[in-house]
Amino acid sequence: MKHVVMYSGGIGSWATARRVINQHGPTNVTLLFADVKGTSSQPHCGEDADCYRFIHETAAAFQADLRIVSDGRNIWECFTDARWIDNALRAPCSHQLKQIPCRTWLDTHCDPTTTTVYVGIDWTEMDRLPAIRNHYLPYRTEAPLTEAPYLDKRELLRQCRADGIKPPPCMCRAGRTPTAKVPASKPESPSGAKCYATAPTPTPTTKPRNNSYGTGSAKTCPFCGTAPTARQSR
Repeated sequence: MKHVVMYSGGIGSWATARRVINQHGPTNVTLLFADVKGTSSQPHCGEDADCYRFIHETAAAFQADLRIVSDGRNIWECFTDARWIDNALRAPCSHQLKQIPCRTWLDTHCDPTTTTVYVGIDWTEMDRLPAIRNHYLPYRTEAPLTEAPYLDKRELLRQCRADGIKPPPCMCRAGRTPTAKVPASKPESPSGAKCYATAPTPTPTTKPRNNSYGTGSAKTCPFCGTAPTARQSR
């Protein structure tokens, strides 16, 4: 039996992986992480820097197989392609840079009859579970944090520290995935507001370089300055 944990770098996915590994051992467990930085070397095109530290450190501590998938684009390139910045109502970046690469990896490397997918939602989000299970069909999908013991984010963070792992600072403030870029594009959410209010002042690379964003005429990404790919130009 193969066990694939959708590993976002948040405390929920960490706690989910912990329960799965405690039950099944690390041998047949894969931690699947979608990197939204793509091929960019810019510091403001993907996850918070400490998120990457947390992912690799916890995977090593779990002694589990860590797999990293990527669409190849970063979030700003995806926003430019979609002519839309992710928000609480519509998030094309999450769909294109996370969901699609993860599903492609699943369909390429896993057999639905012998694979269980695990997600990091908890007992406060059980209303989301039917749609998530439907999304991953024909794979079986489980959410261990929706079952006893019912722990909140603060208790999970304490559990993480007790295991000798330092959670990223943004996670401690917001209790969510330590992604400084995607939550910050949703400042109306509690995690986005906290990350936005406490994040360092953005460097010039995060500011628009021209006013052509969304017009289709930009020769470079207005946020990170990278040139569009052939697929973006079509």
